[in-house]
Amino acid sequence: MPMVSVAQLYAADVPQIPFPEDTDLVQILWCPTTHNLPKPQITGKHCRVFWRRSGEVVHGPGAQPDPWEHWKGEWDEVPRPCTVHPKLVVEYPWWEELPVELRKQLEKREELFDLYYWEVSLTPGWKVGGSKSWSGSDMPERLDCPECSAPLVLLLQADSAEDLPLVSENPDTYLCTVTGQHLVWGTEEHMLAREPAGFMVDDAADAGIYVCSADPRHPALYFTQ
Repeated sequence: MPMVSVAQLYAADVPQIPFPEDTDLVQILWCPTTHNLPKPQITGKHCRVFWRRSGEVVHGPGAQPDPWEHWKGEWDEVPRPCTVHPKLVVEYPWWEELPVELRKQLEKREELFDLYYWEVSLTPGWKVGGSKSWSGSDMPERLDCPECSAPLVLLLQADSAEDLPLVSENPDTYLCTVTGQHLVWGTEEHMLAREPAGFMVDDAADAGIYVCSADPRHPALYFTQ
């Protein structure tokens, strides 16, 4: 079955990502069907990451195969074509990725840990780089490249929805990752902004495409929760 186009990014738009030498374009694809995969993934999707030189891409993209024909009921995991407008944000690692001593200090301050760090350390939605939340499952004991054992790093997070502020008595309840302060909850305009890719990851979860920190050309891994 054909794989699905998930994202195409240029180095000029995401300079924080270490592109391999002589490349300035990354293309990410996956199979929308869940597979049994080797550890540490266990279950997930087959994914492929291609690092290329944009000047050598001389042929325009062909039409994506009809998902209803090839993927049957997997349409929710075929992203709707949309344009990316990167916005730089600051976030902090998932708490299990913090140095041991710092994590112990944070855990001792229960209120700070439960109400603040857990809620605001990471950015939800679609993002490039940073750290992924593991709030819905246990974080794998090791996130290492199966080819060279170097640590894996998050390349792309795909999320079922972007968080938007509620038009309510407390509009600051949600972190706004896209421009949406004027939108009314439940309207079609709001849903298009909240779910720009028309996409659902494994029953409204999120997924991370990880690459090797030593050589991003090593096989990418897919994790979800």
